[in-house]
Amino acid sequence: MLQRHVTLLFACVATLSAGTNYAISSYLPQLGSELHLSSVQQNIVSGAGNAGVYLSGPLVGPLVDRKGPRLVLSLSALALLVGYLGQAVVYDGGYEGIYARVGLSGLAACQFAAGIGGSAALSASLKATSQSFSKSSRGAAMATVLSCFGLSAFFYSSLSHANLARSDDPTYGFLLTLAFGCSISMFLGALFVRLPAMPVEPAPGTATPHGRGEYLAVSTSDDSDVPPRRDFALESDISLRSDVVDEALPARPLSRRTGSSSPLLQDEAKSMRHSAGDLNVSGWDLLQESDFWRLFAYLALCSGIGLMYINNLGTVVTTLASPNEDPKSVARSQAHLVALLSVFNCAGRLLVGFLADTFTHHAPERVRFARIWWLVATASGFAVSQVLAGQAERVEGLGGLALPTAVLGLAYGSLFGNMPVVCLERFGGASFATNNGLLTMSPSLSAPFVNLLFGAVYDSHVSPDEPASIPSSSLVRRAGSAPPAHLCTLGKECFATAFRATTFISLVALGLAIVLAFKRTFKPLYHQ
Repeated sequence: MLQRHVTLLFACVATLSAGTNYAISSYLPQLGSELHLSSVQQNIVSGAGNAGVYLSGPLVGPLVDRKGPRLVLSLSALALLVGYLGQAVVYDGGYEGIYARVGLSGLAACQFAAGIGGSAALSASLKATSQSFSKSSRGAAMATVLSCFGLSAFFYSSLSHANLARSDDPTYGFLLTLAFGCSISMFLGALFVRLPAMPVEPAPGTATPHGRGEYLAVSTSDDSDVPPRRDFALESDISLRSDVVDEALPARPLSRRTGSSSPLLQDEAKSMRHSAGDLNVSGWDLLQESDFWRLFAYLALCSGIGLMYINNLGTVVTTLASPNEDPKSVARSQAHLVALLSVFNCAGRLLVGFLADTFTHHAPERVRFARIWWLVATASGFAVSQVLAGQAERVEGLGGLALPTAVLGLAYGSLFGNMPVVCLERFGGASFATNNGLLTMSPSLSAPFVNLLFGAVYDSHVSPDEPASIPSSSLVRRAGSAPPAHLCTLGKECFATAFRATTFISLVALGLAIVLAFKRTFKPLYHQ
């Protein structure tokens, strides 16, 4: 009992430093100004971090499943240290310094390393947490870990105000804080995050995972004379015991069990076959599941929208700010909006975890519904946020960026708070880290496209007569002078086309979410 709470505590410590990729808008505009980066180039750097987070999943997942969290968290500490310390050194040297030798690719490689470190830490923490808690509380426990991941940007933005590195340059000090703060957190996680000796099993009389994401009440009594109790309703009028299922479905080809080539009957038999034991769909079987590819597409669409907004929030703030506004005020607005995004990202992860657990397992039967329906609400949130962002004409006040930022943060948090549990309940826990790693590859396919779309739209509105981005030492070093010259001055028209595109993408995601919600493979057979 004590160990699982220790694991949860230090999994939260580790993931609080794992989501620092979301804090990139706090320093990327200053980094771009110092190193003469255009909007497209800045999006290449931020996209490298996204690729590190999401492309590493298929490699990190199997490592977590086979070696456990200690090794992975130790490697994560090293990757984060190298990533952020490397960026600090490149930034401090300026355009004529180390950057002249390593170029954009070197800077992107540092951000890629930081992304890998964050992904590895999250995967290890989720694996340990998912194995330490029972099904009825697993969603809430995993949501707590995921909420800390979403809170990373707020936490480190707050630390940056304390200037722990005691640097005259806030941006340089912030990068040093990220480098050493993240690595120390990961080493603490490596020491205390443990897998249980045996995964927590459901309590007697509770539901067991069904092969199609459903739940069947299974009697745990060995006495065959005791009839099984009716513990569920909605889609079935009988209760199945594991021994009855095993007798009824001997191990022979599916077509012979069903006695028919009907896909529906085969699907039903396949569903019943898994009800007697723990579900484990992985490897080639996973890639043959249409549900996996639907979830993959949905995650790609929604995460691409979220990452575009997160990576370019600093640019949007700088663009909408008044030309005569004090750059210190602009920098504060950037920090406040990044903190707001982070807080609502955290809140979304927590809320969807607890609410989905409640309405799936604990609510009165008449109001229960499947966890998958939360994907519909999430996609709706993305659509609303993009409409609001496209209409924003100022940074502060009514019609400003606060509301779309909060809605986007809530939707993005609920997306990543819910998807791992959907993946676990649909495909099983034995290969969860591997399966979740494969699923979370999808943002690496969509995010570069949407990020570069924003960069191209923005750069197309920068007057060709304006000089290339030149460093403003007071902006970069102390945020006390004019903003960088590579700046669109047309207000919301600088990026309106990009937000119209993401609004359309979010509507496509909403349609896909509705299709998923009506799939029988995601509908539980609820028990009382």
